[in-house]
Amino acid sequence: MRVTPRQGETWKWFAIDDQTNRPCALRAELHICGALSDLLVFYTPEGSASTTICIVELKGSDITHAIEQVINTLQSLAPHFNANHAQPLRQQTTWKAYICTRGSAPQFHSPQSRRLLHAFGHGNFAIQQNPDLGQFLRQH
Repeated sequence: MRVTPRQGETWKWFAIDDQTNRPCALRAELHICGALSDLLVFYTPEGSASTTICIVELKGSDITHAIEQVINTLQSLAPHFNANHAQPLRQQTTWKAYICTRGSAPQFHSPQSRRLLHAFGHGNFAIQQNPDLGQFLRQH
């Protein structure tokens, strides 16, 4: 995954998968065990009070498993950001999901699309081969 930052943007990347980053400080701080997606990316545009938190899953072709993974990650992490002590962040946060596939374009069907739509909302998820996350996260 990559992004070409623009002036004034803030990008924070966290490897949160328990298989590739066992000593993940974020997982330890939030007391989260078990499988999560590969990356958590925080994006804040210049001069904005809003933050986008994107759950990134890197997959070959198993889109069904990737969808399960991003939804499980959202369900594991969102309560920590929605707690009373995180009130300022909660009011200005958009959750998104990005599944980056390898190989040919994936086939994904209406029930899968509905699950992502229900979890993240319209325009807040994508399944693509493009490893550049910038264009997707800059969309409003």
